[in-house]
Amino acid sequence: MIETLTTGAGYWDPLVFLIAGLIISLITLLIYRAGAGNYTSEMAGKPYLSGNPEISKEDSHISGENLYWGFVEGLKEFYHVMEKMHTGIINDYVLWYVGALATLLLIFIGV
Repeated sequence: MIETLTTGAGYWDPLVFLIAGLIISLITLLIYRAGAGNYTSEMAGKPYLSGNPEISKEDSHISGENLYWGFVEGLKEFYHVMEKMHTGIINDYVLWYVGALATLLLIFIGV
């Protein structure tokens, strides 16, 4: 009933597959038992930091300024111009938005 199936690319033997699965399961169980001995319920829910102790949230906080430093530094001159235009008043932003939209509309219509 159990036969070896030979194809052009190789062969398929269910007994070899079963034995390989048992050996892999045994190795997996041994690795699991070797590493699970020091696990406590206090460790549940804590992030794994490669064995390093967890630092406080304030010390590990990375601001957006740090993430985009290279981008901002590369476009520094552009940002200086934009900062001068930044007033913080919503009416100015709406005016810029309407102006840009009208310009794009004129370009796309072809006037």
